[in-house]
Amino acid sequence: MWLPVRQSAVYLIGLSLLMACSAGCHSVSFADYEVVALYDRGEAVAALAELDKLSDERGEETDILALNRSVLLLMAGRPDEAVRELEQVRTSLDHLAQPDLLEQTQSALRDDNAVSWSGREFERRMVDSLQLLAAMAGRSEDTLAFATRSMADVRADELELGLSSVTPDDIEAENSQQEVAPGNFAVNRVAAWLAAAAYSERIQDSDLADRIIHQAAAWQRPGNEYLSGMHTLGTRTSRGSGTLQVVTLAGRISGWEAARIEPTSTALLIADRILSATGDHTLPPTVSSVRIARPCQQMSFEPWRTQIVTSDGVTVQGRPLIDLNRTAWDSWLATRDQQIARAVVRRIVKKSTVYTAKDSLQVQKNSGVDLLLNFAGVLWESSEKPDLRHWELLPAIIEVAQVELPAGQHQVTLQTVLADTESKSVINQLQVPVTIEDGNNTFVVCFRRQTRLNVVPAQP
Repeated sequence: MWLPVRQSAVYLIGLSLLMACSAGCHSVSFADYEVVALYDRGEAVAALAELDKLSDERGEETDILALNRSVLLLMAGRPDEAVRELEQVRTSLDHLAQPDLLEQTQSALRDDNAVSWSGREFERRMVDSLQLLAAMAGRSEDTLAFATRSMADVRADELELGLSSVTPDDIEAENSQQEVAPGNFAVNRVAAWLAAAAYSERIQDSDLADRIIHQAAAWQRPGNEYLSGMHTLGTRTSRGSGTLQVVTLAGRISGWEAARIEPTSTALLIADRILSATGDHTLPPTVSSVRIARPCQQMSFEPWRTQIVTSDGVTVQGRPLIDLNRTAWDSWLATRDQQIARAVVRRIVKKSTVYTAKDSLQVQKNSGVDLLLNFAGVLWESSEKPDLRHWELLPAIIEVAQVELPAGQHQVTLQTVLADTESKSVINQLQVPVTIEDGNNTFVVCFRRQTRLNVVPAQP
């Protein structure tokens, strides 16, 4: 009887050691840092070349690499390629978001990293918004199709949350009681504004564009200023004029970190001590705290804005559409209890597995084998890693600045300035040639890291 017991104990210990070394482990290579460093310097072509080297090292994170690649393609002035890359990722994430019984079982025995990464809800929504932005920048023929698809998701959220459609009268009325959606739905504000810009170029869709831009107010956080100046779109400009839309992708979203849930850990510790004292077998003690993933930042700290200065001296400062760090935090708050529940269930499954093994092998309480199995159980539990995977090159803030200009060729100046200050506080500036078409929007996409401003080169 002792031989199979010892063999089983050795097997369980070996399995626990293996899982402690490999489960949930994500090795950050030098190439990861190099891609981010090149991105932060605005060297998109070099970053793309470096990113390609990661395909073999991080094969299980193909979709994350593809999302990062799409951002770099947009930065490099290849929006059409970015649109195609994002379409492939969207299809893949939709498939991976469906529950998989095998992965769920592996997750219960390991951790959340056993489940294929399908992105958090706000990240999946940003795939659609970034694709729509890239389509607009590249003047894609599919722009309206992308706008319709993104608004279908927005309207689905309205129905789920019981929000009524927002009208101009709702916004302008004093002491309006219009409901405001939870902060984790703020990404819908980006989708709504971009869709309104797309529809505004067709005179037959002018009313629809007007309604959608007002609708964006339903997805802002309470207390945020309504974008009352964001109505200069497409055919809603003066005859013979169009709109220059400068969209700035500022900064880079923060990473995720492991957060200890001490009250839950304490409850598990008390429970396993009670069961160990009253049951036939001891349970592995709760040594490792229950941990879940959370964003490193609650909001972005970005004092800079992108400012447009026209040749006739008109100055327009960009205004934030969304703070994605704040949205990520709101998303975490909305799903925190689910993460904790999964972590607690996982601990129960692991403790139950060890207890069942002892019972089936008739291990004597407080014997040497009992202690070895407890040790293996502790290693098994401590091997758990929270899921810190995320879209690494997603911007922290998306800003929009717009100005109506007569149709024709223009030379405008884009500046980095301190928010809400006079134009004399210019940090740096770029001269950008633009072509304005009557009744259309001309999109200029910029990337701003700290104070440096890089304009996405126009396609030849």
